[in-house]
Amino acid sequence: MFASCDDDHENVLPETDENVLPDSNLENSKELNFHLKVKQTSMSIFERMEFEFNPNEGHAYNELNSTYDSIEWHVDTKGKMNIFSHGYDDGVAWSHTTWTWSHNFFLPGKFNTFLIGYKDDNKFYSDTTVIDITNDRDFLAYRWSDIKGSIGQGMGYHTQLPNKQDFTTYQDKHDDVPCVTLNIADDNQIYEHFFLDFMKELYSDPDYTLEAEELLMEKYNELFHYKKEDASPTNIWITSNSRIALLKCYVERYDYTYYEVYAEPNK
Repeated sequence: MFASCDDDHENVLPETDENVLPDSNLENSKELNFHLKVKQTSMSIFERMEFEFNPNEGHAYNELNSTYDSIEWHVDTKGKMNIFSHGYDDGVAWSHTTWTWSHNFFLPGKFNTFLIGYKDDNKFYSDTTVIDITNDRDFLAYRWSDIKGSIGQGMGYHTQLPNKQDFTTYQDKHDDVPCVTLNIADDNQIYEHFFLDFMKELYSDPDYTLEAEELLMEKYNELFHYKKEDASPTNIWITSNSRIALLKCYVERYDYTYYEVYAEPNK
């Protein structure tokens, strides 16, 4: 979710190195008339982080047009997003500015985030803000004690970086047992290997897999309170707080197979 001022023009980006990071040897002597504001610098994975682009006090917005060709927001080498660009079409001036935006980090770690202003062949860096993303909740950004039941809709999680996947979660209770289901937002591309790789990054290798299918099914039936109809586990993780299953789900009516992650408390 972001707020922007846009005259229906495509973002104009100079050709830049995707792996650019601030370097004190690069030119950055221009007086920057903007800065990056972050509401909180430490949050959990899957929590929404809010960013804001501000011209410095005493500088007017129109100074950006005369000072920079474009401005980008960067997160380490993970990706970038254009937040300011301008130009002319058939002699008519246009500009695009994103003032505020939200972003979800899906993996824990410390990330350097900063702005780069471009003018001709020069780059001018803002100060770097270090973002600390933790993974110490019960499951993703959830605490089991906070789940009182279904909220009637899914919760979406969005990244502003290109070529990154968005997620949706659904919370519920079955016989007073809280649970969370994790889906990919684009349900046309839900692949087992994507979830498997993602969960390995969060929780290491699964404790039970299809390599020992009989044991996998035994543990699934023993450990999980709720069993989704027409779904079977392919992998199970046991953490100190959660029991997590990667499920293969089948919709007979449409002859359609998809994958999702299902979690309950480990108690």
